[in-house]
Amino acid sequence: MASRADCIVRARSVERSFPGFQIRFSCMKTARLPDGERVPVLGQGTWRMGENESAYADEVAALRLGIDLGMTLIDSAEMYGEGRAEKLVADAIEGQRERVFIVTKVYPHNASRTELPKACERSLKRLRIEAIDLYLLHWRSNSIFCLSSLQTSNLKHHTSL
Repeated sequence: MASRADCIVRARSVERSFPGFQIRFSCMKTARLPDGERVPVLGQGTWRMGENESAYADEVAALRLGIDLGMTLIDSAEMYGEGRAEKLVADAIEGQRERVFIVTKVYPHNASRTELPKACERSLKRLRIEAIDLYLLHWRSNSIFCLSSLQTSNLKHHTSL
């Protein structure tokens, strides 16, 4: 859980974004992953983001505000807007990568020994990050490929089916 000082810093940041409003919130609850890392229990999803060019700036601003409010887990997928949502996430987290936990998902048809590493590299490029925090199979498929082979520098810590 975030420290009280961290909560105060976040609250001040939000007050700057919304002058005249008194915003009260408690710090984000977290869950412990098997390796001991703690992640927020509530995150921001990006489904349907990046699909409308005229909404792009507002969507980036919404994600940034969420980060300021403590919602630092951001979930995306290569299929959302055919990768445009991941590009939007890249813009939203620019300059604050260390504050966020990035989850993205691979299409099941890319879950093969040859296609999974390529899909992962494409997501990394769109997200403009060096490592994905949690890489998931988007939905269950008949062709299950073990993501453990991707335990390289491309994936910070976690993979899951």
